[in-house]
Amino acid sequence: AALSIIAASPLLVDSARTLLQLTPREMHETLSSLKRRIAEVPGISSCLLVHVWRLSSQAVIASVHVRAVPVAAPPGGLPPSLHDQHAQVMRGVSAQLRALGVTDVSVQIEWERAEGGAGERAARVQRLMDDEAV
Repeated sequence: AALSIIAASPLLVDSARTLLQLTPREMHETLSSLKRRIAEVPGISSCLLVHVWRLSSQAVIASVHVRAVPVAAPPGGLPPSLHDQHAQVMRGVSAQLRALGVTDVSVQIEWERAEGGAGERAARVQRLMDDEAV
């Protein structure tokens, strides 16, 4: 009986990790660099959240939240449609994750304003705070 328990313990541990939806062991080392790699995808200004877990022995799932900046129009031209930009960001993030063995990817994209993004918003908030102080 003791031999059966010892032989089955790796299977029990792996099953528990799957049931608890923990990050797969083989991905622990790569997760530290994954946010940086996702943030380097064209169009993305930052990667806010990455959650990777194993749903079954074959299915590794990832949920990612990124902040992206729309491409500005070239002089005298039109910018790519937001749909095309969305698709480009999705392909870039998915490619990074699939290269690590992730089978299903969910990406939430938070779009910044093209004129100045987060910096413009921060300046606007600061101006409002200055106006209230007067």
